[in-house]
Amino acid sequence: ETGFNDYHVIPDTYTKVASYASNTDSSTGSSFKSTYSAFISQTQPADSYAGKVKYTVVNPASAVAPTETPQLTYMQDFTKAMCMERASSSNYTVVDRRDNKRYTVRYINGDCWMTQDLKIEGTISADYSNFEGEDFNTCEYNIDEYYYQEYDTSDYIPMCYENGQYLYYNYASATAGSITGYENEDEAEYDICPSGWRLPSYDKFSGIIGYKNEFSPVKNGSISLSASFANGTGYWWSATAQSEQNRYVLTYDEHDNDDLNITGVINGYYFYHSRFDGYSIRCIRST
Repeated sequence: ETGFNDYHVIPDTYTKVASYASNTDSSTGSSFKSTYSAFISQTQPADSYAGKVKYTVVNPASAVAPTETPQLTYMQDFTKAMCMERASSSNYTVVDRRDNKRYTVRYINGDCWMTQDLKIEGTISADYSNFEGEDFNTCEYNIDEYYYQEYDTSDYIPMCYENGQYLYYNYASATAGSITGYENEDEAEYDICPSGWRLPSYDKFSGIIGYKNEFSPVKNGSISLSASFANGTGYWWSATAQSEQNRYVLTYDEHDNDDLNITGVINGYYFYHSRFDGYSIRCIRST
């Protein structure tokens, strides 16, 4: 605007808020009262702005000092000690470096747990992941497109299935291709969790029983190799074998008083979960 004779330089470094009054319109000679707020530098000499003057006039009601933007922590850098410090009483948000998705975590009974389901898909690198070697495609095939394959063939194929906000992985996919074959009772050492995190073992699942509110389970459902979708229950893969073809799974079942439980005997019934089916993943901090 022309006609104001009381401009003040707004430097690039803002460290102090001040108010100034301008009371003369040089084009008309009329008098008025006008107050605006400005950020004034205390760190640079006044003559350092010669030839590159910048100025801003703002309404004092809306003038606020700049605030520092909170820095989110990457999961790969978020240690168990940090989790204990920041997430013991409530969830804490972290970011997966691989795709910048955000997840909440919680320090529960001595361990740091994801309290939301992992949802990474496509090809991922061993960098920042809990596996070694070449890149891995988490969803090379869709489960409902390969339901007709023989078990010993399909188990070698990493498969997934997306159902709205949920993403299910068969065990070959969940373990980054490290656990395959029709008969395999090895403990899963590698998986698609972020580096520093891993699939929970049977023992770690045992430690989460009784902490349902902190774990924040959801009835996310599952999909079987026959492309049969089931809901009303939450399922999460473990690293531990129940038999040659089955793995222990943490469940959140409406038929089990809506409690957390581990695959086994529930209300007198035996339950097994095949590595060929698609379940969810919640990783646990390993270090």
